[in-house]
Formats: sequence, C-alpha cells, structure tokens
Amino acid sequence: MEENEIKELLQIYMEEEMKRIPSMDTAAGQHEFSPRFRRRIRKLMWSEKYFGRKIYTGYLVRRAAVVIIVILSILTVTEVSARIFGFHPWKYIADFDEEAKMDQRDYLAPEEKVYSANDLRKVTREFPGYVPQGFVLGKDEADNYGIFLEWHDAEGASISYHRLEISSSMSILTDGEYDQKETISIAGYEGDYCVKGKQSWVQWDDVTYFHRMDAANMESTAEELIRMAESLYEK
Repeated sequence: MEENEIKELLQIYMEEEMKRIPSMDTAAGQHEFSPRFRRRIRKLMWSEKYFGRKIYTGYLVRRAAVVIIVILSILTVTEVSARIFGFHPWKYIADFDEEAKMDQRDYLAPEEKVYSANDLRKVTREFPGYVPQGFVLGKDEADNYGIFLEWHDAEGASISYHRLEISSSMSILTDGEYDQKETISIAGYEGDYCVKGKQSWVQWDDVTYFHRMDAANMESTAEELIRMAESLYEK
C-alpha cells in the first residue's frame, strides 16, 4: 500500500472517530448548571475580579458588614416575588442567598408613582456635611461604580460611606447576617438600620444612588449615622 493511501485511510478513520464526540456547542447547550454551582461561580468571579491572587481575602471581606458587591447584569432569569417596601424610588427583586448569608437586590426600573422630580430630595454633597467630632478622613476613593470614604478616630472606631449609582439590571449584595434590623427614614426615603455585634450600618436608595454608612466600635450609632446621611442632602 502506498504512503498516500495510508494517509488517506488514517484521515478517514480520524474523521469517523471525531464524529462520535459530541460537539462543544451541543454539549454546552444541553447542560444546565445547578443553582448552587452558579452561585459558587458568581462568588468566585467576584473575588477574583476584586482581589486577584488574594482570593481568600475576598471571601473574608464578604463576611464583613461593609461588603457591597455590584453585579451589572442579573445572572438569574427566575424572578422571585418582587417586594416593594413603602416609599422606595426603585422597583427591585429582593432575595436572600442562604449559602452566602447575603441580601440581594436586583434592580428593575425606577418606580412609576405620582411624585414629581421636584418633590424628591437629591444629594447635594460628595462628602457628608456632618462627621462626629474626633473622626479624621483616612480614605477617599472613587471608581466607575461610585465613591468610598472612611474615617477613624483615636479610640479605634471607624465610619465608612459607600455610594453607588443605580441602573436597571444592576444587582447589589450586602451582608445579611445581622442581629437586629429596623426600618428608618432618610431624607424622605425608606432605609434600614442594622446591627451585627460591634458593627452597625444604615442603607437606603434615593432616585440616583444606593447609599450605605457603616460604623464599628461606636456608641449611639443610629443617631450619628442617620445625621451623617441626612447631611448629604443639605445645601
């Protein structure tokens, strides 16, 4: 048998063998990953994006009260019941990730109500107009998502402020392991005050932003945090 004939037979044999292997497109299209797998991949991708090789740092930070995770597209298509809480300027889906112990909000669209834009208070300051005495600004950071500020005092207490611009199809995940939670009002918007050990925080949405202020190792935090939050809307 000539060399060319041998090559041709080998080629035919290889092609027939390859036909037995399902194509990657077909296999990917037929396989459906479990919800648990999708959650784990989502957490892994977030930690890798923000912490790189220090991936375990990402997992530790997710357990802290100050953690805020932003996902710019909703990864799940199944809608649980949408729960709209009182005067809230955005429609969103509220859910709780049992495995990660995190609250999740999937923002859908601005709330269509009779309130005119002139009736809604808007942020007028980049920095709070009020900060408790003795606290010194230590961090002032900004990126494409929003801003982050952090203050410390000489006694080891700290306050931080996150602000993120809300858009439709955005998801925000925050620490859901709190010991106490109550509804509050900030600048006319409904918000939450949460306590977790020596940490506490307030969080709320207005027409443009998601806001969150955290305090650690402080006393009378509800009054101080709400006062700082309200000062963002003062002229």
